[in-house]
Amino acid sequence: MLTLSSRTLPRLPVQYTTSHINHQTDIIQPITHENAFDPDSAIRIIPDVDVEVDFDRCDISYTTIGTTSLSSCTFILVTGNVDTIQFAYLWHTPLTDDPATPTAVSLLEFILKRISNEVTDLILLKPPKKMKTLECEQIKNLQILTGGSVDCTPDLLREAFLMLNNQNVNIEIERWSKWSQYYYYSLKNKVTILSPVTFLIFDEEENEGRHFFLTTFQFL
Repeated sequence: MLTLSSRTLPRLPVQYTTSHINHQTDIIQPITHENAFDPDSAIRIIPDVDVEVDFDRCDISYTTIGTTSLSSCTFILVTGNVDTIQFAYLWHTPLTDDPATPTAVSLLEFILKRISNEVTDLILLKPPKKMKTLECEQIKNLQILTGGSVDCTPDLLREAFLMLNNQNVNIEIERWSKWSQYYYYSLKNKVTILSPVTFLIFDEEENEGRHFFLTTFQFL
């Protein structure tokens, strides 16, 4: 279970420290051979949540938010403030290469457009205080933490976020929407990217590994 929070909590036994966002982890119980494949025995990041996000969904919270069973999917966590109130937006997505976004630049535009639209819609749907409209300037202190997915080449999603983090890369965004441009400038060099922990095994590799295992077993 992966749980992410915008709330400041006391230090826990294990901590991930990043350049922009501090996310703390709590080991629920020791991992043994008996429970190694039990998802409930895995490390959780802040175990209790107020909002849980399902597969291929997104949501927002002003306290805690989480998701489960990432596997080869990607999570994108956006934290920030709407006026003075802290929020956390989480997107659990199976986002992969798509003909509509064939480059890292086009994928970055798609992601920022979707995130900015959904954050706006969700804040207005579940406002932390009375508000009928929302302006760009009310969204402040934006940061992103992203991870999951698989180790693959090319990885356009990772390339898109690396491009956003690179101060020496300037993209022509004049044709982007106002909100996408605002998020682009606000998130420049404010993305933390976790390495993937899931690996793809193709059928040929799996068959080769099974053949090697059986052959070795016969000679033991």
